[in-house]
Amino acid sequence: QIVVTAGPNRGLVGRIKSRLPGRWLIVTNLFGGNKEHVVIHADNVAIMDENWNEKDVQQSVDDLKKNDKRRREKTVDFFKKVFDQAFTSNLHMAKMRCDAQSEEVKKIEQNL
Repeated sequence: QIVVTAGPNRGLVGRIKSRLPGRWLIVTNLFGGNKEHVVIHADNVAIMDENWNEKDVQQSVDDLKKNDKRRREKTVDFFKKVFDQAFTSNLHMAKMRCDAQSEEVKKIEQNL
C-alpha cells in the first residue's frame, strides 16, 4: 500500500497497479475501493509497511500541510517585500520630482 503525500489526492491510501516510464505510478483504490485509476508521480507517494497505522498517515499529512503553509507564507512574504520595495521606491522618486518642481517654481517666482 502507498499513501499520497502531495497533490490533490494527498492523504489518500491506495495500491500500486503498475508503473509507467518517468517514475509515474498507476494507483487504484484511492477513493474507497472504486475501480478508478489515478496516475501519480513516485515523488508524491510513500510506501506503507506493516508498521504504519492511520495515526502515522495522518501525522505525515499534517507535517506536509505545515510545510506547505510555511512555503506559502515565505512566498507571500517575499512578494510583499518586493512589492513594498517597488512601491516605496516609486513613491520616493515621485516625492523627489515634486520637491524639484517646487524648487523650480520658487526660483521662477523669485526671478519675476
